[in-house]
Amino acid sequence: MLVIVTAKFADGLPLYRQESQFARLGIALSRATMAGWMIRLGRESVVPLVNLLNDVCLEQAVVHCDETRLQVLSSERAPTAQHWIWVRAAGPPGRRVVLYDYEPSRGAEVPKRLFEGYAGTVVTDGLEAYARAVGHARGAARRTA
Repeated sequence: MLVIVTAKFADGLPLYRQESQFARLGIALSRATMAGWMIRLGRESVVPLVNLLNDVCLEQAVVHCDETRLQVLSSERAPTAQHWIWVRAAGPPGRRVVLYDYEPSRGAEVPKRLFEGYAGTVVTDGLEAYARAVGHARGAARRTA
């Protein structure tokens, strides 16, 4: 499975192409089977790692956060609708934790969830959603021109 994961995520080789490669070698390995492995790997290995990184992030005295637009073509919303990637960064140099969270919303419920239980300082660009959502944390806003 490690070869399949490496080919998919490090080399950018889609599962349908890997399926074809295996078929040429006489190996019947469907992309549905490989996709199931990727899902299981995510649940069993990646999700616990991301949860651990989230805990480390929220243990830091200062967390930087910003959100940026993302176009999502396959969504219940129109292709022109805005979606968001929320980025959080914290920790000392060499041990920095950077987390990316996809959300279809830019509302206050997102930073409220992302910073649940956090008691440090959140450095943002001053988006009002942060002030409404992370009032329990010390918010340090900065404006950029």
